[in-house]
Parts: sequence; C-alpha cells; structure tokens
Amino acid sequence: MIKNVTTVTAETAAEVARKSSMADHPMIRLLTAGHIRYGDLSLEKLRLGIADNVVWYTPGNHPLSGRIEGIEGVFEWLKQSAEVTNGTFRVEMHRILADDEWAAVISTYRGERKGMVLEMPGVQTFRRDMDTNKIIEARIWVYDDVFVNKFWSA
Repeated sequence: MIKNVTTVTAETAAEVARKSSMADHPMIRLLTAGHIRYGDLSLEKLRLGIADNVVWYTPGNHPLSGRIEGIEGVFEWLKQSAEVTNGTFRVEMHRILADDEWAAVISTYRGERKGMVLEMPGVQTFRRDMDTNKIIEARIWVYDDVFVNKFWSA
C-alpha cells in the first residue's frame, strides 16, 4: 500500500509560497498545487499540472534513474519510489524560485529503505508551457549521487 509520500501539506505549501514573496505567481501556484496533490496521493489530479508528454530526469545509476517520457512513466516512478520505501519517501519543500517559464524548488528528500536513511538536500527544476500552464520538463539534482545510487539500488 502506498502511504503519504510527501510532507507538503496545504499549510506547508502555502508557507513556502508565502516565503517566495510571489504567492500569486502562476508558476508558484502550479508547483504548490502539484506538491499538495502529490502529498495527498492525488496522482490523477497531477494531470491538471503536468503535460502528457512531460520529460522527467532522475539522476544516478540505479533502477529509478534516467529519462522518463510521459505522464504515465512519471506516475509509475512515483508509485515505485513509494513502494520500495514502504511509503516513507517524501519531499520537504523549502523555497520556490521562479520566473514565468522556469522554477527551482529547493528541497530535502527523505525516506527509509532496507536499513538506510535518506536525508538529502537537492533541487528540482521545472519548465512550464505557458500556453497550457503545465509542466513539460522536470530535473532532479541531489547532493550525494553515490549515496542516492546505493539507496535506490538496495
């Protein structure tokens, strides 16, 4: 069973948006809503903000790394990351920095797997199609690729 996979709640996402001093910016609203939907396991509602043809990049050399094409592939990645961590994988958002097309979300990735604890600072970038207001590209960067490879390969 997939459990809550993120610590972002409506309250914490709103706090992140407020701290950005751009809470009404379309990119901030899009990412805040997306993180809330992810945290609530509303995967189908993620379709509201992610393009069907999204390209998603996960770093490393492990079973969940690589280039993922399409929203169904992203959903599968999200499900697998939750399953292999017994639902402990989550993203704690700290700040969103954005312009009209691009955003960077400063986060901490957390989870537990086979006796290992992931607590990794990182950044995820997002590119938005301004006509559809949907994410068309996402890339994840983490602090320690070696540990991340070990964690997801266990």
